[in-house]
Amino acid sequence: MKQKCRFCEKEIEYEHWRSFAGHTRSCKAHPRYEELKIKRCKKKKRYKLILKCRKCDKYFEQILTKARIKRKKYNICCSRKCANSHIRTEESKRKTSESVKTYIKKYGQSNQGLVGHKHTEETKKKLSEAAKLSYKKGLIFKICGNAYPRKSEKLWRPRIEKYFNTTGLIPQKIDKHWFDFVNDDYVIEFTLTKDSVGVRNALKRFKTIPNEKRIKILVCYLKCVGKKTKPKILSLNVKIVDTKDIYTPVV
Repeated sequence: MKQKCRFCEKEIEYEHWRSFAGHTRSCKAHPRYEELKIKRCKKKKRYKLILKCRKCDKYFEQILTKARIKRKKYNICCSRKCANSHIRTEESKRKTSESVKTYIKKYGQSNQGLVGHKHTEETKKKLSEAAKLSYKKGLIFKICGNAYPRKSEKLWRPRIEKYFNTTGLIPQKIDKHWFDFVNDDYVIEFTLTKDSVGVRNALKRFKTIPNEKRIKILVCYLKCVGKKTKPKILSLNVKIVDTKDIYTPVV
């Protein structure tokens, strides 16, 4: 759009009316140009405030506006170190001391520096076996007795190729987005998230290729596919396959 400025009488070309309004206000031919310029550039007055750190009792100063001082929007600690540390009371120190003494009597050593409780030999054995399984299988690892699949295209490709009886699956960019496994016959999007985020992201990607003639497949947990999302996925001719059908969880 074009419009003539009432002050400088120049033809101003703009896409949005805000652009023209901005020119009109800051136009040098504006009769109040100097007054408005001073008003825009005028800084708020600052005040020096001296405070005492609540942790180390050290005095420090801050330069603040009157409004921030009034609203108490200022630091109460002299540094990030003091701000992050806790103020220990005599009561809390006494409880910690008694807890450590009790632990030493029971186990013969202090629990300071240890994470959580002391593991039993049985627990250590289970954790060791789970760690070994993680490196052996590559696909599954265990945390606190629960099995979790690890997403890695390199490790999952052989299983997916075997399941769909195909070969040559590689990551490939189609239109705007990258898809996990693609060859001449399939376009497969693969997600292992335990919520619906991965499914919604896959749906966005499939929407960009509505005319794709290859077989489109979404591999995910079926419980993550919502009632409203499922019809949208199927309307794009995308087949949904449960992740549990491709891998066998560790019992």
